[in-house]
Amino acid sequence: HGGRGIGRGAQTDAVKQAAFPAGLANFHHDVFRTFDISAADEPSLKQARENLDVQIQKHSEKIEHASRLNERFTYAKTEVHRAQTERNQLSGLLEAFMKHSAKFGINTADYSALSTFLRGYLHEDSSLESESAGAAAQAFRKDSDERETSIVRFELDHLLEVTSAFPESQLIGILEDQLGCRRHFRSRKEVEQLRDALK
Repeated sequence: HGGRGIGRGAQTDAVKQAAFPAGLANFHHDVFRTFDISAADEPSLKQARENLDVQIQKHSEKIEHASRLNERFTYAKTEVHRAQTERNQLSGLLEAFMKHSAKFGINTADYSALSTFLRGYLHEDSSLESESAGAAAQAFRKDSDERETSIVRFELDHLLEVTSAFPESQLIGILEDQLGCRRHFRSRKEVEQLRDALK
């Protein structure tokens, strides 16, 4: 009988030691604090084991719940990080697009009349027909009515306004590369003189 008590006591100690790393020390204390292991019979031992099983199950459920919450939290953090990354990427693309538009581009549809004038009167061979861009503008005025002339003048004036912060080379590049002008302008002032010649 004494050996059985010692054996059971050793088993209880083993259970207690195993309970600590599993986070079950408090449960072990609740189950065994009023329980005399050396004097217990089989039904009492079974009851104690069942009680401990219940506590283990509850603890496992809490761990599982905490794990699910942690997974959701981790997922939420990942989604927030992904959204922030996408936002930064979109911001970068938007900034790059705006810089590109400001640096290189205009909406050519806004300058259709001006483009028609430039292609028709300031083409590759225009120097053979007119000694200067101003002379080409005067020829256009003779060939066109006041309405057509005023539209071209308005579009050129608008172009000068929206490119006022651009370097001269970019204004000239827009006239040549996007609007079809083949008479090379050397400065913004020469473009302004062309506008004035359309008055």
